[in-house]
Amino acid sequence: MIDDLLPPSWLRYPSIPMGSIGWRMGAGEEYMSQWNDWFGQLTPEAQVLYRGWFPPPSTCQGFYDPGYGLGYGFDSETDSPCTMRTQLQ
Repeated sequence: MIDDLLPPSWLRYPSIPMGSIGWRMGAGEEYMSQWNDWFGQLTPEAQVLYRGWFPPPSTCQGFYDPGYGLGYGFDSETDSPCTMRTQLQ
């Protein structure tokens, strides 16, 4: 089971648009740093369960993938939720 569940960014701060500077400063940045640390400490089984509970919206496909910038080394200086994916679309 997952203790102290943290919702993904798009549910926690739905008013911050994906790709917004709000993910690189202030509350959005702080939350993503906290979420990244929390998600990285989950067991692989718990991560799979979480992903099933919270599939990313269409603008964030790949959100949980290594190298995407989230969940496996979010860099608040350069990354924001879904920025890389939306730039590719």
